[in-house]
Amino acid sequence: MGDKAASPPAWAEKVIGEKENEASVLAILQPKLVMLTHKSATRLEACGDIPQGLHHIAARAPDVFAMKGVIELLLELLRFSPGLNAPRDGLFQHHLACTLLLLGHENA
Repeated sequence: MGDKAASPPAWAEKVIGEKENEASVLAILQPKLVMLTHKSATRLEACGDIPQGLHHIAARAPDVFAMKGVIELLLELLRFSPGLNAPRDGLFQHHLACTLLLLGHENA
């Protein structure tokens, strides 16, 4: 079971493999990022493999987060999150979106 937790999600590997094709990357990432805006996604544990996959992509292909379409998706996630003044709901989405936007900026 420890090996399964360490292996990256297949969708994240697909993003890395398609990193030159923005349309393919968006087709994979858009539903994942939309899932993070669902009202049940208030805790990291409730988001399945999405945070793990995004961190894997950030480590292996950070330039993905510099794509215009991906930046727009991350900005939508940031707009969804209530920000740092919120009690807890949406706080990790806020942090994740900011981190990935900064990574995209650094790799632009």
